[in-house]
Amino acid sequence: GWVWQGKIQYIADNLLSEGKMREMIIVMNDGYVFPEDGHGNPASGIIDEVLVDDCVPFIDGRFRTVPDRHSRAVGGLSMGAMQAVDTAMKHPEVFASLCSLSGGFGVKGLGYDRTEQFSTPEGAKELFDYIFVAGGEQEPQNPLMLKMAEEYSQKGYDNIHFYTCPGYHEWDTWRNAAYNMLQQLFA
Repeated sequence: GWVWQGKIQYIADNLLSEGKMREMIIVMNDGYVFPEDGHGNPASGIIDEVLVDDCVPFIDGRFRTVPDRHSRAVGGLSMGAMQAVDTAMKHPEVFASLCSLSGGFGVKGLGYDRTEQFSTPEGAKELFDYIFVAGGEQEPQNPLMLKMAEEYSQKGYDNIHFYTCPGYHEWDTWRNAAYNMLQQLFA
């Protein structure tokens, strides 16, 4: 979807040509990874295992990357955003940046509890360099996201960025969010 409907290649190319984002490799995995034996998160399968055990080593082994957590982000939209949050929270040793588009954000879930690290801005910053959480103003979860944004902002969490724009759970919203996120990622 990110190529055909999301136009991510055009968004990134234009931002690069304008000097508004850093060069990066954008990898898009299929998030439908559900093993027959049923292990893994019932909603997100084992995408975290696939990314950490297969995808990251494959990309680092074949492309000129900076192979450390501070040079890696995981992100997604909708179900993929939930998968990205799960993956980042379970594997902060691999990913230091997280981007969640229309998928929410939480520090506790199936297989992880980062409540202690997120109890202070310093703890959150030690765990993640950058977190971007976005959604459309007309999406049902927008009021919760705005409340969360206010709470984190008041407590001084400057590595967590919330973004909203007019829109629903659809590509106009996600293209807008990606445009803004790419300008801040690895900045």
